[in-house]
Amino acid sequence: VCGSIVSSRQLLAATRNVMAYAASSFLGFLEAGITPAFTIITSQWYAKREQGTRTGIWFSCNALSLILGAVMAYGFAEADKSGDLSLPGWQVIFIFMGCLTSAFGVVLAIWLPDSPLSARFLSAEDQQIALERIRGNKESTGAQSFKMYQVKEAFLDLNVSLRVRSSR
Repeated sequence: VCGSIVSSRQLLAATRNVMAYAASSFLGFLEAGITPAFTIITSQWYAKREQGTRTGIWFSCNALSLILGAVMAYGFAEADKSGDLSLPGWQVIFIFMGCLTSAFGVVLAIWLPDSPLSARFLSAEDQQIALERIRGNKESTGAQSFKMYQVKEAFLDLNVSLRVRSSR
């Protein structure tokens, strides 16, 4: 991952295309929340002893998506070579994957509950059972308010500062 980030940054720097660099930076900003969000979702639904396995499963899905993405890219490249596309193959891949990702995001926004208590697919009894399962985690099932002191604490945290500086 780090190698691909460095390579894309070097490529963008070499082309000196400011808009491409800005778009890449914005995409990185949006993608930065994926792993923490998955971690929070996992902790809201699974007991601590189960979280490692579940995290391993969704991390392995990252590799699966790379494999499937490579196969799709190959197909679009072949279609581009044969002249079957009205746009360059790389643009078709970006449009297709962007539409697929957006559609999946809408489905998740509608279907994925905030916590076991708001899960429409669970009965009231099942919601209580789900909460009891994770009570031992000693974690919240979801904060509903934004606290500015937490933002300040994150910015003043040395670990966060070092990670931000090392990612440049």
